[in-house]
Amino acid sequence: MNLSQAVEEIRDRIDIVEYISEHIELKRAGSNYKALCPFHSEKTPSFVVSPSKQIFHCFGCGVGGDLISFVMRYEGLEFVDAVKMLAQRAGLKIQEEGPDRGRSKKLRLLEMHKIALEYFRKQLFNSQKALDYLRERQIEEDSIEAFQLGYAPYGKRALFELLRKKGFEVEEIILSGLCKKTDGEVIDTFRDRLMFPLFSSRG
Repeated sequence: MNLSQAVEEIRDRIDIVEYISEHIELKRAGSNYKALCPFHSEKTPSFVVSPSKQIFHCFGCGVGGDLISFVMRYEGLEFVDAVKMLAQRAGLKIQEEGPDRGRSKKLRLLEMHKIALEYFRKQLFNSQKALDYLRERQIEEDSIEAFQLGYAPYGKRALFELLRKKGFEVEEIILSGLCKKTDGEVIDTFRDRLMFPLFSSRG
């Protein structure tokens, strides 16, 4: 199977609560689970994992996402490597691609993330609620610019539709992790949350 198919299978086969509990101690809190965030220092648990939505979110530092996002951040891996690691755990075999085709796909993935970065940054300055929250946390405008913070609005498909208009195929948009397929519909992965971009030494 290809990488995009593996992403869908991973989300079906590997439970996020089971995986994260192997790395940090989770405690039941109603319908969710809570823990001390592994991505910043804290004394009161603000890291929440939702078994029904198969996502995590830290209300302390703002990081969040699905299982693949957790593995990328926790293990320090890029998207493709995180998918391959989880695919091996799930017993999936991913078809390797030639180097030229692989490079082309990677460039398109990077291009999508750059478009998303600019989109989220623009949305931040269009959201008074998000700006007020940052000011309450004493995060000044120079820090917002320095760290290129952004905001994902509440709408379900705004980023997806933007990427489609830019000429990207549905399959590669899902592969990017920026959107996901739920109940037969492709929707934005991140909604109504602050965005903290991560950059590797290669951009």
